[in-house]
Amino acid sequence: GYLDSLNPNTLELFQIWLNLPARSKRVQPYFSMLWKESIPEAVFNGVRLRLISGQLGDLKAPEPFPDSWAAESENEVLIALLDLEAGASYTIPEADPRTRRRLYLFEGSDCHIQGTDFPLGMGAEMGSDATVLKAGEAPSRLLWLQGRPIEEPVAKYGPFVMNTEREIQQVMEEFRMTRFGGWPWRHPDPVHEADKGRYAKFPDGREVKKSG
Repeated sequence: GYLDSLNPNTLELFQIWLNLPARSKRVQPYFSMLWKESIPEAVFNGVRLRLISGQLGDLKAPEPFPDSWAAESENEVLIALLDLEAGASYTIPEADPRTRRRLYLFEGSDCHIQGTDFPLGMGAEMGSDATVLKAGEAPSRLLWLQGRPIEEPVAKYGPFVMNTEREIQQVMEEFRMTRFGGWPWRHPDPVHEADKGRYAKFPDGREVKKSG
């Protein structure tokens, strides 16, 4: 149903694209639902950390699909959400020097990284050394992304990401001819029933429901 106009919309959406190496560009599609109950989290000293992908100490996220760049632990792929209470601090541990790391502040007004002001709505690239985050007088919420670069050429157009322009032209032609299997719904903008609840429907027709 529609949200009551008197209540805030608590939805926050991040669309994160993780590239595939050339050897995996044409693997079979894979789908997995990450239910909130499957996302590990740790709460300590005014910090709440939820790990979407990767491993951090004893905290291990659900397994990625086998052909993902994240499936190889040496690539240090990590996706995490950090919630810091007012005045709380958290130290991001050091990483392999080849690993790229970024933080995005999407809520809060006076967060600091290594003592430097971090404006709301901005991103910051971190080095491989340990990095100290500290929230100011208001709580801060951050998205933490990291991983080793694939170090291959990138060619992209719309939703297609390949290694060369010729491959882009080829995959676009394939899409025009096959629609990659077609659109599975009757409408271009499907809307599920208000009482449908939480569920995932897999390509083989299997449907999994979750309560709550």
